[in-house]
Amino acid sequence: IVLRTIGLLEESVPPEHILMLTFTEKAAMEMRDRLTAYASGSALSGEALDVDKVDVGTFNAWGQRIIDQYYKELGFFKMPELIDDVVKKDIIIDILKKHPNLPFDYNNPFMSTMYHQGAVMEMLQLIDAMKAAHAASVDDVYAIVGKVSLLGGHAKELLEMYNEYNMALVSKNLLDYEDQLRLLLELDAKGIFAKMPYEHIVIDEFQDSNPNQLDIV
Repeated sequence: IVLRTIGLLEESVPPEHILMLTFTEKAAMEMRDRLTAYASGSALSGEALDVDKVDVGTFNAWGQRIIDQYYKELGFFKMPELIDDVVKKDIIIDILKKHPNLPFDYNNPFMSTMYHQGAVMEMLQLIDAMKAAHAASVDDVYAIVGKVSLLGGHAKELLEMYNEYNMALVSKNLLDYEDQLRLLLELDAKGIFAKMPYEHIVIDEFQDSNPNQLDIV
């Protein structure tokens, strides 16, 4: 994929029109280093390829950068910060207090084993799954928990809890890991993507992309 990008630059594609995305900081650094190494090697040294202007990073770092530019469009009053696990669990505890009758283990809320999850840990996993699938309807929740499962009978309530969680984040000027991508889809509806310069998007390990990432691309 680095050679693909080098080929685009050799074909006179402006470097700022190329976006290279991957999933880890280590992989992003490797892509950047390889771009620089190829461009400065003996075979290409005379071409003066401006690889420093190629936009290289992880999906989430790129998403955060875009959100930092347009946070007001998303209802935040200042640049949102990434939530930590303690605050995230505190918010979920407050929400569970208002929803005490779900088929969760409320007596051992923080239990997390291969075979059993407490109420807080199970709700954490459900919220992350709903964000990754950008759930917006009861049917979306059914797709995650199963319509005939114990939780399937509470799909509407789970969606309400999910929306309560998201509203709590905005009120505290916070976002979580999946929001760095999910919220970009809201910016797309506001025409932000049309202002971006990219003509070529090069993605490392594309087969690992989740629904949010695919929709963004």
